[in-house]
Amino acid sequence: MATYKVYNYFFGPIAESPKLPLENNLLKEGEDPMLRKQEFFQLFFDISQGKAFTHIKTRHYINILMNEGNVVIFQIDNEKSITLEENFRKHQEKDRPSCIVIVDNRKDLQRILIENNHAFTNPDVVKNILKNIFRRHMKSYSLYIDIRAATNPRDFWDTVEKYPKGIKEVKFVFPY
Repeated sequence: MATYKVYNYFFGPIAESPKLPLENNLLKEGEDPMLRKQEFFQLFFDISQGKAFTHIKTRHYINILMNEGNVVIFQIDNEKSITLEENFRKHQEKDRPSCIVIVDNRKDLQRILIENNHAFTNPDVVKNILKNIFRRHMKSYSLYIDIRAATNPRDFWDTVEKYPKGIKEVKFVFPY
């Protein structure tokens, strides 16, 4: 059975974004891109089937399995070299294992689930690759995207229980 790590993602405006021609980025003069952030993000999946994206000199291909109602399921591959042995001789072969990624881009949800399997060292590696790819896409709409691991509520309460004399202040910092 597959296991997944859950992430939340959020958008913010790029303060000093390049001024791109309006026909390239679908923004009207003076329009706040934050009002259409999820629409612009969804466009990525509409144009990405079978494309290769480079992250730190490695090409990763995306295979969209489902794209319905702002929920997208896709595979992202990872090029690896494996050593095979035949007749007592070792040789290198290329392998392109993949993992499943689920993006829930419905209004006010903004979640990403990344499969934990042998294709990548761990889901955080995939998160960093996707963050890089998504940021390049969102930049043309004067937006950035950040992806962070979802916090388990139990972790919060475990921390509270470590301080039986009480906690005087809790500060939550939101980037936007």
